[in-house]
Amino acid sequence: MYNFLDSRPRNEFFGLSGIYDTQRGHLTGSKPFPADELVTPKGFLLSTEEILKKLTQIGYNRNYQTIAFGNTADEASLILLALALVQDTKAKLYNGGIEEIKRRAPYLIKN
Repeated sequence: MYNFLDSRPRNEFFGLSGIYDTQRGHLTGSKPFPADELVTPKGFLLSTEEILKKLTQIGYNRNYQTIAFGNTADEASLILLALALVQDTKAKLYNGGIEEIKRRAPYLIKN
């Protein structure tokens, strides 16, 4: 089993909007964990407790392999940093992002 964490903004994950149509929708089975919600208004990363609360809310399971992806590797890397703070250091980054998934396996995307 896996935790697929999508770092894109919620509106793109849920297919509501995006600069490009290809940014809309999400990988079947993935969970929204927007990078922009991991940073405080002053630009600091949330506390460990706040990160754990958000992970619990989306059904994250520490016993599963975690893979983070988004529109860009930079965006998804913030998830890896947040996971490292809560001691999940085995998480992986899918560098290709949602664009590559849509090109290689469009049937896996739910709008």
